[in-house]
Amino acid sequence: IYMGALEPFREGVRGAKKLIKVAAVVMLVIGILEIVGALTGAENPLDPLEKLKHAQMPATAEKGLSSEHINFEIIKNSAALDKAIKESDKPVLLDFSAKWCSACKELEQITFKDPRVRALMSHFKLLRADVTENTPEDKALLKRYNLFGPPAIIFYDKEGHEIKHLKTIGYKPPEAFIPILKKALGES
Repeated sequence: IYMGALEPFREGVRGAKKLIKVAAVVMLVIGILEIVGALTGAENPLDPLEKLKHAQMPATAEKGLSSEHINFEIIKNSAALDKAIKESDKPVLLDFSAKWCSACKELEQITFKDPRVRALMSHFKLLRADVTENTPEDKALLKRYNLFGPPAIIFYDKEGHEIKHLKTIGYKPPEAFIPILKKALGES
């Protein structure tokens, strides 16, 4: 508003002043969308209308929505992790995540929604260490892999051995994550 987003153009205004006005209008619209998103309970600043989009879907589309989300088994401690790895007949993908982690949200909203990534991830047992609360168990899991915090992804082969050279830290776009998934599956 300070930049004149709500004021009409004056005659003879050109160049930088016009550009500033356009930028002001764009920022005002983004700000309004973020406020609406916050009021509706949206958690992702990159998609402030996520709750409204899902609320407006017809009941028949709900089945499609559930297939859109990847279901991770939540791991609370090292003992549960060891058990899940031992019982798996597939390679394991362990995702370290937290609700307050913006890079984790990017992984979830961009990388994990890519159809190519989803197809490859279907060959893994998917585990998630949710370290949102930073409990002693969370800290122990992070320490086990020498991690400072999320996001991080650890891979295990079918025999339950960690594939240490594929440890992935930070956000990776689909194009960078797909080769890592293929290597974890033994593909080139």
